[in-house]
Amino acid sequence: MERHGAIIKVDIKTLLKMLGFKDGIIHNIKINDEIWQPGILEMVLEHPDLPLVRDGDYLQKITPVYLMRQGENGVIIEIQRTHPQKQEVREGE
Repeated sequence: MERHGAIIKVDIKTLLKMLGFKDGIIHNIKINDEIWQPGILEMVLEHPDLPLVRDGDYLQKITPVYLMRQGENGVIIEIQRTHPQKQEVREGE
């Protein structure tokens, strides 16, 4: 059998920007191995827009929600994350 394929490399900073978590830290990425949810990419991500986690806490599983705007030719012009909401930066933080 013949297929088309390659190893795709994506810079982490570019991936974070695409996902709407610029300046975040990715600790781990894997493909979900649950039978009923194939093809889901999971990552452990650290970012101020995510819930506060203390040592020993379980991480919540969050599915971000995005609004996507396309041009007439179907090319993506803008992707905006709507959930979780972006936190406002306070002075001095």
